[in-house]
Amino acid sequence: MPDKIMFNRSVRSPTKTKMPHRKNDAAPMIFFIDQIENSNFPTPILPMPMRIDRVLSKLPIVFVFPNERTVLSFQGKHYTFDYSRLYSYLITNLLKYTEQKYRTLFYKQLTFNLVEHWWEESKKLQSSIHSFSEDLTYILQSYLKAYIEYLSTENKNPKKTIIRHIDDIIAFCNERISSNIIEVDYKHNKKTKHIYKKKGGFIYPDIIEADIKNSVKGKVTQKAFVPMLLYDDLLECYLFNKKLIDPEGYEQLEDAKVPESNKKTFGIFSKFKRKKNEKSDKNDGTENETKDISIDSKENSQTPKDVTFEKIRELVIISETTDCKTKTINPEKILSDIDITKIFQEII
Repeated sequence: MPDKIMFNRSVRSPTKTKMPHRKNDAAPMIFFIDQIENSNFPTPILPMPMRIDRVLSKLPIVFVFPNERTVLSFQGKHYTFDYSRLYSYLITNLLKYTEQKYRTLFYKQLTFNLVEHWWEESKKLQSSIHSFSEDLTYILQSYLKAYIEYLSTENKNPKKTIIRHIDDIIAFCNERISSNIIEVDYKHNKKTKHIYKKKGGFIYPDIIEADIKNSVKGKVTQKAFVPMLLYDDLLECYLFNKKLIDPEGYEQLEDAKVPESNKKTFGIFSKFKRKKNEKSDKNDGTENETKDISIDSKENSQTPKDVTFEKIRELVIISETTDCKTKTINPEKILSDIDITKIFQEII
């Protein structure tokens, strides 16, 4: 995927070590297993979105968890994810990239005190964004299905399997965006919200609020986020994968004919890209003050010679299990298993 980060354009001074932020920002984060490695992410567990601004401001991120544990069987063996390892690599990649950008922006080295404070605050928070949990469950299920298909292929050529996984997630993102619906808890009640509004053939992302629970204080507050940003970024990453791995299939997507009646809303994503950083037409103080800056390091984005699952196998992110019945996910246990001191030592 192209290296991409969000931060405020006004941050220019090497002496200024804080980024502007909103206290009401929920900052939810999911992740996916990328197919393209580069120098920034040799272990391709990709945070989505890459909110380094939250770390640098010592403000928490709300980690989203799947709503259930995925277990699939093949030839009498059961396979699942090591969720603690998944989240450990997720946090490692987030902090590694944060450290790189911190040096670039402020000419300073990231400190453990800063990271530790951010981590302790983040661990306390629990998300109630039901749709994001369902999305993450689907993404991981799709990947594990691809892995099982890879194991069942005699010649162990993963390319076609990976392409099917990529196509599956592209279709999933399109369906999510087309439905224009997201479910969250708001003031202790489950609510259905819209992802965006349409006006004049353009997409205007909605800013919505959800309950965020502090497990230490036992307090629930309402925080805001923009779901369209996540779906747009996720779709962009998988389209980038398809462009590199399946260029012919990607061209077919580009050349797909659109009925005349749909031409006004086709290309929804490029139109959204041009509009999403403009001020909201609501004068309610929720304007998007940050700009989306793409750091496109082409030297790091390489056309894959061999698409492979071997990296995931080596890292034991997917492993055999004897427990094929347990479906529940324990977020607190997963986060407690992560050694933030060890991760910090690895990235510095």
